[in-house]
Amino acid sequence: MRTLDYVKLATTIEVGKEKDEKFYLLKGILRSFNSKEICGCLDLGFKQPILFRKLILERILEDIKKQVETCHFKLFDSLLNSFNNGFLTYHQKEACSVFIYEIAIYMPPVLVDKAINDFANSNYVNDRGRAMDLIDLFWQDKYKNLLVDLFNNFGDGFNLMIDKLSPEFLFSKLNQLLKYLGDDLENDFDLRVLRNKLFIKIHKYIPEKIDEIKNSDPISYIFIKKEIGEKIKAEYALDVYKKFPRSRRYLPVWYGEMKQRSALNKIIIFLNKKADDKD
Repeated sequence: MRTLDYVKLATTIEVGKEKDEKFYLLKGILRSFNSKEICGCLDLGFKQPILFRKLILERILEDIKKQVETCHFKLFDSLLNSFNNGFLTYHQKEACSVFIYEIAIYMPPVLVDKAINDFANSNYVNDRGRAMDLIDLFWQDKYKNLLVDLFNNFGDGFNLMIDKLSPEFLFSKLNQLLKYLGDDLENDFDLRVLRNKLFIKIHKYIPEKIDEIKNSDPISYIFIKKEIGEKIKAEYALDVYKKFPRSRRYLPVWYGEMKQRSALNKIIIFLNKKADDKD
């Protein structure tokens, strides 16, 4: 049977959501194809069943990890064209985006650049997320402006900006970054984590900002001090330990990492006294 006939046969197999005998028959048929044939199986209009597409992607990745061939470059270029042609529905474009993302890491820099830029200019958050993942993986200074544009235009990439951009640059954008974080950090753990990460990165420029949270968010304050290698007063360390019982699982560990034995000694005295009072 010719390859084309096999492809036609594969498309007639109704694969549902379950991995039943039809699924494994299809998997066997696809595994009989070489790299060029399996690349030719994909409908670039993305109208094939999800499980069918997953099997095709699985085979493509297996082949490409062994050797990147001409058919893979051609397929990737075709995927980028499909992504940008404007004829795909949201779900079809999402499926196309997944193929591009999974294959991109095996492509040459010029094609990776194109994928990153196409994703970054998408109105869909999933695509922009893939752009940031690829930027993170293939980081070069040339991506700095694109990363900043993603943040300015969509509010994306705050965490990645902290990882990749210099403390000097981040400090120059401090007001904008703080505005993004907002004023309700007390009720949003994830935003506090981002704030703390930012403060740690630019701590040399903002000692007064760090001091501002000493009373309003002592746990974050101590964590930041630990990460930047600065000490706190033992009395303050004990006071925070007393006021935040839920934090007693990790505060002593932090004090130990900060080499603050005086703080640990005060905790020992406090706990011994507490035990004596019970007696």
